Amino acid sequence: VSNLLGDLRNVKDQAAVKTKISKFEVSELDIKNGVRQIGEALIFCHRDARVYHFGCSKETVLITPRGDWKLAGFMFATAITRAGEQVDPSTFQNWQMTVRSKPEEFQHPSYEAIAPETLQDKQANHLADAWSFGQLVFACIGWHAHARPETAINDDIEYREWIKQLEPLSVHQFPTGIQDPLRRILSVSAATRIDIQEFLKAPWFQDVQVRALRYLVNFTRKRFC
Repeated sequence: VSNLLGDLRNVKDQAAVKTKISKFEVSELDIKNGVRQIGEALIFCHRDARVYHFGCSKETVLITPRGDWKLAGFMFATAITRAGEQVDPSTFQNWQMTVRSKPEEFQHPSYEAIAPETLQDKQANHLADAWSFGQLVFACIGWHAHARPETAINDDIEYREWIKQLEPLSVHQFPTGIQDPLRRILSVSAATRIDIQEFLKAPWFQDVQVRALRYLVNFTRKRFC
């Protein structure tokens, strides 16, 4: 998804990729269905697999040739023993909060994927993944609506300054059916942040086209898979 949104730092032949992307059409319906698939994948991680992802971002979402969105990038995933368990992601092997000198050096997740409480309190749970998911949705809808300039965050200092700018979060450029849920899932305080399941109840996801598409996809899978 990051390539689709214009971030080609991980690509050697950028000219060729730009040509391919220019032919790739993504509608608002595609984004609704895609981000919902990622949200449901994260809910499965929390509820059934007992895992926090701790790295959901534009860089860890893949789009298949059929248009399905798949959650990848589990290098920072953390196993839990009970729902809502608080953990310190920075204590795990793959996580090093250092400045990334190159985009391919993943000592820690993308800064946009790091919930504020992870740095400030050294504690996080499923609501940290909700923050990361909210940032993904914000980026995807903003790109489609031409509402969000892309800003690279390179270190902890820039991250903390960026977080300060998110209160209050400006969402007036986005569709009305997603504005309040987006503001709530991107609450800097985890105490007032909604989870992914609540976010997916937003009116923006409930239109007839999305329901029809999901029905057809599920029907096809049951019939032919």
